[in-house]
Formats: sequence, C-alpha cells, structure tokens
Amino acid sequence: MRIGSRDRQYEVWVEYDVKIPLTDGINLSADVYRPLTRGPFPAIYHSTAYDNSSERFVQYAVYFASRGYAWVQVDCRGRFDSEGDFMAFRYEASDNTEALAWLCEQPWCDGNVGMWGRSFAGISQGLTAPRRPQGLKCLLPEVCWSNMWRDGQLIHGALQLALTMLWLPTTSGGLHSAMNRDLYDWSKIFRHLPVRTMDRLILGRSSPFVQEWLDHPSYDDYWRGYSADERFEEIDVPSLNVGGWFDAYPLAAFNFFNGMRQRGRTATARQAQRILMGPWTHGLVYDPPGLWPIDFGNEIDLKAQELRWFDAWLRGEDNGLLDEPTVRIFVMGDNVWRFEREWPLARTEFSALYLHSRGRANSLLGDGSLSFQPPGDEPTDAYDYDPQFPVPTLGGNHSLAGWCGPAGDPVSVGPQDTRPVERRDDVLVYSSEPLAEDVEVTGPLILKLYVASSAPDTDFTARLADALPSGYAMHVSEGILRARFRDSWSEPKLMERGTVYLLTLELQPTAIVFKRGHRLRLDISSSNFPRFDRNTNTGNVPWEDTRWELAKQTILHDRNHPSHLLLPIIPR
Repeated sequence: MRIGSRDRQYEVWVEYDVKIPLTDGINLSADVYRPLTRGPFPAIYHSTAYDNSSERFVQYAVYFASRGYAWVQVDCRGRFDSEGDFMAFRYEASDNTEALAWLCEQPWCDGNVGMWGRSFAGISQGLTAPRRPQGLKCLLPEVCWSNMWRDGQLIHGALQLALTMLWLPTTSGGLHSAMNRDLYDWSKIFRHLPVRTMDRLILGRSSPFVQEWLDHPSYDDYWRGYSADERFEEIDVPSLNVGGWFDAYPLAAFNFFNGMRQRGRTATARQAQRILMGPWTHGLVYDPPGLWPIDFGNEIDLKAQELRWFDAWLRGEDNGLLDEPTVRIFVMGDNVWRFEREWPLARTEFSALYLHSRGRANSLLGDGSLSFQPPGDEPTDAYDYDPQFPVPTLGGNHSLAGWCGPAGDPVSVGPQDTRPVERRDDVLVYSSEPLAEDVEVTGPLILKLYVASSAPDTDFTARLADALPSGYAMHVSEGILRARFRDSWSEPKLMERGTVYLLTLELQPTAIVFKRGHRLRLDISSSNFPRFDRNTNTGNVPWEDTRWELAKQTILHDRNHPSHLLLPIIPR
C-alpha cells in the first residue's frame, strides 16, 4: 500500500502482516512502513500488546517512515495477528531479541535499529536491552517502569488494583483480541473479596499472569526477572526516557535515568542517558482536551524531539542533541521548559516542612498546619481507617485516564481539585500559611512519618497539593506504603499494635513553583481506592482476605517524632 503527502520527504510503502519466525515455531506479525525510495534505512522497532494497526500507532509509523526510517510495528506474542499465548512480559526479552536479529537481516535495513514505545512497549525495551540484541543502538521508552514490584503492578507493596483489573479486558486475560470494558459493573467488581478471584468476574476464568503476580506479594526472584534495574550493568545503549509529572511512573523514569548513569555497561551508555518530563499524564501530549481544568501551556512537539534522538543515534547526525544537558523538565507554575545537568539538581536545598496541629487535623476544617519550624510538644492526630469506606481515587498519579471508573464514568487523573476528599474525617489535612514569595519545589519528595496503628499491617498514603487563593487545591504528587514493607521489600514484618514506627514514603517527583499567596497542602490517609487495593488491616496478604478490620491510626508530630515532608527547594 502506498501512502503519500506533499509535506513529507518520502512517500511511504506499507507491507501488512509480515511474518517474523521465532526459533520455537511461533510467528510474530509485523506491519512494515518504509520510505518509497531506494534503501537501506535505519529501522525503528515497536512491539505492542494493543494492536499494531491502531490509528495512534499508524500515525507514528507514517511520520517516521516519511522521514527516512523503516518502522516495524509488531503485535507481541499472543496478541491480535501474532501467534502463541500472551503472558504479560514473559516473552518480550527473548522474542524482541530474535525479531531484531531478523530485522537486521532484511535488505531494506542498514543494521542500525532503535526501539520505541510507551507503557507496555517501554517496559518491553527495558527487558530486552540487557540481552544486547543485534543492531540495537538506542532506546526511547515512555511512561513506563523499570521495576515491576516497586513501580508497576505493585507500588511499595500495594497492588495497583484498577490498573490490573481494567487491563484484563484490554488483553482479554491472555487471548488475542480486546473486550469492551464498558459492559462491566466496575463498582461491584472492585469491591469483590477476595481480590484473588476478581479476575473471574471479568473473564469468567482466572488470568494466568495475574495469578502469578498475586502469588508473589514480596520482592523476590520472580519480580527481579521482570525488572530492568536489576540489569543496568548489562545495558550498553543510550536511552531517552519520556514521562509526565502526573503519570504513575515519573519516579521510575528517574530511577532508570540515574541507574543507567551510574551503572550502565559502557561509558557511552552512561553519559548518553537523557530524560524529558512534561506536565502530562500517561497519554503525554496526546491527552484529550479538557481532561483537567488547568492549562499549563508551552507545549512541545514530542515527535520532533523523538526524531532528533533517532537521527543522532541511528543516522549519526550532529543535530546538537548530544551537546544539550541531560535533563529537560517542564516547571509548572512558571510554565517553562528548562534544561538541567543532573537529578536531583545540584543546587537543591532540601528543607524539612513539618506537620503541626492541636490534635484535630481531620479534614479541611481541622487545625492541621505546615511550617519550616520544628514541632515542640504537640498532641497526636488520629483517624479511623475502615476498608469498607475507603478514600476514593480523585485525580492523581496514575495511568487510568479515560478508563471506566467505579460508576462507569471515565477515571479522573492529574491535577484535579483535592477538596472533595479533604472533607472526610479519615483524611488529615495540613496546610501552610500563604507564601510570602514564590517557592520552587523541583526534585524527589520524601515524607518521614511517625505512625502507630491498632492493626498489624495497614497502608499510609500521602498527597501534596497546591492550594490556590481561589480555594482550588491542585494535586501535585502522591505516594503510598504498605507498612509491612517499611524496612524491606523482600522480608516484610508486621507491626506491633500501638508501637510507634518511622515510615518513609516516596511521593512522585515534581517540578513546580508554588506562587506567592498559594499554600502547600499535605493530606495523610490510608487508602486510595480503586487505584490501589484496600489493606484489610488483618496482617494477612490483603488480596487473600475475605474480611477486614477497622484500623485506628495515629500520626505523631512532636519534638521527639518530627514528622515532615522533605522538600527539594531550588533557590530562585
């Protein structure tokens, strides 16, 4: 098939359903887009679980093929036109390695190959790169994780429930096609116990790969096998990580960037790592208009940036990209793009913002406050966490935009107004005084929280917001910790009831200027549902439980227990 346009450099020739034979007898299906001119060409490889003929992928294929690249768009094993059985992430490394070797042998390929893709296809790149496939010269992963336990299906021990279960119809639990998510009563499904059998309500049977995930609640060799960051020393290619401040995975992107800068196999790979982070969700610049009421403006041509990356590494073009600083971030509030040379920024002044109250920080009507002044003798704050009435997901850092929520409506994402959940007594709300001057917060966000609980295991959640003079409280970042994993991912320990523990919660990193007159606001609670599964507070593995207990939670903030948010403040 011939595709042409006057504003492109080349017309494009497409071959559909080209078979890529694998050594185990399986054939992958690829659509190959090539410039309609004499080759050979550098190639870009994209393997997806979401149908290689979908419109969004075809637009990318035509864009790059019209600019001189062979674009190879593959249905991964067991999906759509490819043979075999789909087992999420199990075969990606081996299948991609064989497919890249096949690609390099094609007469239209010049032997220089890059990998591209977001989400599933980004994760696939991280799993493949340690095998150092033939011809692979660079990666371009977007909005994805590098450690599946810490950043992916689980986040610090808490299951990304909505992501896991809403993903099942998309992948049909292992079958080739996709199912219609709109037909389900998600409100009923998400509240089903035990979570272990929730997949049966969706598929009518168990999902083999979801059951495998649930078999491994702690970080073990199973999860290490799905984690690129266990193998940075084996990766020898440059990578441009692209992410969004309101996606679920900005922390994962910086972990990949810094991990490769420190541990990459070669000096070239270490020095050539790049990261680009914008004011986006999982959809990046392609989020639909009106997804949230905040317009940051100052958008970027993402395809053009990706083209520069591939031109530099697959064509050897001296386009200035390799002379630019390694970090490019969008700073919200000022709403500007900025280059930096490292992460965290070398000039960061990490400052403790302390929690205070007179013992009644419950809800937006309480007396919780934040200041840079350490606490003295102060009473504790307390709330009841009842898994039967969890705090609902409202906006935030997740990858569910446009997916069906509990009421059948699209799930809200990103910088939504947090006030609706701040009306609840099981949400502690701490707000600063209006700022006398602009304060830039750019970098990692760490919450040090002194807690006690009546439960042997429970969750603690945190959210940072920018409270505007109008009252709107814009979500900035959030985090969660399953308390049994407070000291170790691989060796969980239950809590002793009523004993005080110091927890460290990692929130997603950010880059934002809190403007003069705005307030910083921190919310503390114990649930974020249905984004995360509900901790049943019993000490059992939560997704095995059919019952729950009420947890009485205590937050301490006094001179001996100075709970605080560590802010990465950038001098103005």
